[in-house]
Amino acid sequence: MLLDKPFVLCKAQDLTYGGSPAASTDQAKMTAKQWSGITDLFLVVDTETIAVGDGSDTFKYELRVATQVGLTTYLQVLCVEITGYADARLANAGNHVLNINVGKAVRDRAQALRVAQSLTDTDYIYVGLYSTVSEDATHSINAALSPSEPHTDYFRQIVDSPVGVPTQVSAGS
Repeated sequence: MLLDKPFVLCKAQDLTYGGSPAASTDQAKMTAKQWSGITDLFLVVDTETIAVGDGSDTFKYELRVATQVGLTTYLQVLCVEITGYADARLANAGNHVLNINVGKAVRDRAQALRVAQSLTDTDYIYVGLYSTVSEDATHSINAALSPSEPHTDYFRQIVDSPVGVPTQVSAGS
C-alpha cells in the first residue's frame, strides 16, 4: 500500500445514538493484492467535540476490513470500548481516542477476509472505522490512517529525548 500522506476517514463526524452504529464517512479502498504489502499504518482517532452522556454510556470504535463501504461484511482489526463520557480520551477536544500502528494487523485481517470471502487479486477491500455510542450519548471525532506516527502525546511537549544510553554490565555483577 502506498500512502504518502494521512488518509482522512472522517472529519467532525457526529456520533449519536439515533445515528449509531455508523461507518466512517470515508473508507480506504484497494485491491486485495495491494493490501498484502502493508507494514506500517497508523490509525488515529481524535476527539473533535467532547463527549456527552453519563457514567454508564459506552463509546465503541472498531477498525474493520470489509467487502463494501458500509463495513457490514467484515473482519474486525481492533476495537476500543470506553465506558463513561468523562474518560480523558473523550472529555477534551484534541485528545487521542486511539493512536496505534495497525499495519500488520490490517494486512493479516485483509488476507483472512480475502480467504473467507473467496476474493480475487482484483476484488476490493475497504478499511474504515465503525463507531457505536449508547443511548443519549454523543461524540464527534476525526479519524485518519497515516503512513507515519502522528505528533507527540497531546499532554506533553517533548524537549529532551526520552531515550537513554544503556549501561553495559557483565554477568554476575
